[in-house]
Amino acid sequence: TQSRSSAASDVYKRQDFDRMPYILGGVDGKTLLKTGDLIYVRGALATGVSSFKIYQSGQRYVDPATGAAIGLEAEEVGQARLLSEQEGLAMLKITGVTEEVTPGDRIMISESLGLDATLFPQPPARAVSGQIIGLRSDGTIAAAHAVVTIDLGLTDGLAVGDLLAVARPGETVKDPVTGQPVTLPDQSIGQMLVYQTLDQIAYALVLKAVSYTHLRAHETGRNL
Repeated sequence: TQSRSSAASDVYKRQDFDRMPYILGGVDGKTLLKTGDLIYVRGALATGVSSFKIYQSGQRYVDPATGAAIGLEAEEVGQARLLSEQEGLAMLKITGVTEEVTPGDRIMISESLGLDATLFPQPPARAVSGQIIGLRSDGTIAAAHAVVTIDLGLTDGLAVGDLLAVARPGETVKDPVTGQPVTLPDQSIGQMLVYQTLDQIAYALVLKAVSYTHLRAHETGRNL
């Protein structure tokens, strides 16, 4: 069984996610659904497609500076196959699950987030500085090969293949002589490679980290 932390996910605007077809319920009224169950789906499915993915709403991403909503992560929890469509409802059969499927889960075509083996690392076209806002897992620790979400995207000029440095802002301490606050230098803790970009966020693969990195919302990604 595929773990939730390794399952596919995509980020959508909330209003786009809410418009997607959704599970109304099991054909027998069941609300806790598993592999082999038949389900009714309400909403327009993509034409000419018989295999679909089942998604649940996951982490909500916000701009750490303004608090404005960036997007909603949709997490894959199963797969289903179309059997029939009639009277505004479609009947599908669940062919696999990684988590419990429930009414309200969305039905859509999955797009792979796989890493292109032909990527050639390059510095960003222009200076960028952003923050890590999420981990593609349920934990708060990332080492080499972990996937992170950052609050930079296409609108910031970020591109697939961009290589970024990861830095932890220096702590602020009190000067023992003057009593004034002093901010210590940033600490370099790793590097990451951008492998997918959306409008306002991007996914990056941690290539090199100093031991284990406890990722916090204020840690930054910037040019090397």
